[in-house]
Amino acid sequence: MKKWMDMANAPQEFRERIERLERNFEVSTVIFKKFEPIFLDIFQNPYEELPKLPRSRKQRRLPCSAKDLFNFCWTLFVYTKGLPCDFHAADFRAAAEPPCILAVLCDLHDGLTVEAKGIKEHYFKPYIAKLLDKKVLRVE
Repeated sequence: MKKWMDMANAPQEFRERIERLERNFEVSTVIFKKFEPIFLDIFQNPYEELPKLPRSRKQRRLPCSAKDLFNFCWTLFVYTKGLPCDFHAADFRAAAEPPCILAVLCDLHDGLTVEAKGIKEHYFKPYIAKLLDKKVLRVE
């Protein structure tokens, strides 16, 4: 790419945009390399094909397969852990503030908690809010 820009005598602004794009790609690659083993640690492997079961006319496709979930989580960089162990107890009370498992996941998978929380606050929350406003996502 750099050789092509040199041959084409590309303007400095274009070169800076390409460099920014390369850095963003490198960051995304690092995040994906961390995301994939975390997902596999908690959920079913999205790359394993489940056997196709014959469907009758009344059966519908599952709304979300493991592969769909993997793609959704990666696209949004959203990651959740399961319910608390006492969730089914009659006296269960949800915490006032939802628990954040970023620190635990970062510790388990050599991530940086401060960076993960920064990404969550400054990129994902606004992006998800935008998707909700545009009705691309909906909460039921």
